[in-house]
Amino acid sequence: MRRQNREFLTYTGIYQNIPVSVMATGIGAAASAIAIVEAVNCVSPVTFMRLGTCGALQEYIEVGDLVITESAWCGEKTSECYFPGGIVPGRIRDRAALKEAATALKCDITWASP
Repeated sequence: MRRQNREFLTYTGIYQNIPVSVMATGIGAAASAIAIVEAVNCVSPVTFMRLGTCGALQEYIEVGDLVITESAWCGEKTSECYFPGGIVPGRIRDRAALKEAATALKCDITWASP
């Protein structure tokens, strides 16, 4: 554990010779934005991947589904400061890595786009 301040936790280590940090960002987009800005000021280049719970607009997505998206619609207003229009794109290589990991873990995957 590198840092802990209230609900914000940061762990840093090495996975398959790649430096990795995992951060709990608290609740909501505004808290996540603050944590990400702070992290970017410490290390660069950086890739951020949001893992956790979210809502879904599609009726076929059920509570508890593992969803890997190609993009996400964000209506909470914080994301619009970084991605005007509210659509946050996902990178193809990141989605491929998530699919590979889910397949290796024998997880059922739901594919979705906004």
